Amino acid sequence: TIILPYRLSDLPAGVDQSKLIVAVYDEANSVWVPLPSVSDIPANRVTARTWHLSTFQLMEVTPGAGLSAVRVFPNPYTPSSVSSVMNFTNIPPYSRIKIYTFLGELVKEFAADINGTAYWNGTNSGGQKVASGIYIAFIETRDRTSSKTVKVAVER
Repeated sequence: TIILPYRLSDLPAGVDQSKLIVAVYDEANSVWVPLPSVSDIPANRVTARTWHLSTFQLMEVTPGAGLSAVRVFPNPYTPSSVSSVMNFTNIPPYSRIKIYTFLGELVKEFAADINGTAYWNGTNSGGQKVASGIYIAFIETRDRTSSKTVKVAVER
């Protein structure tokens, strides 16, 4: 667990503290990877879970207005790599995500947070690790007016 405190005076004008997350820098791919985070507004800090020490920063996440710009990464997801989860970002808040096998069996169901971000750790509903392979992620907005299907892969 990492806790990043901040001063209000250090935040740019207009930043929504409830949308602050911690991101880790992935040097191999030169990108910032968001971590599952909780913003503690009264204490002016953000708490996140990480798998190792690295370079971190606070970021503001803005949820997507629709499903056209959904990002899923890393894809393929390798649990022993730099990311301990597969990230679903840029989706509307509270969208539902269902992971299926190619045979149509439901593997896991979860929802995006208020920031339009969700995480999958490569396990099924029973908490067991899924096998390597291709899976289907069905993403549906909270009001069920829009949906999108994305292929995702797990490499163990």
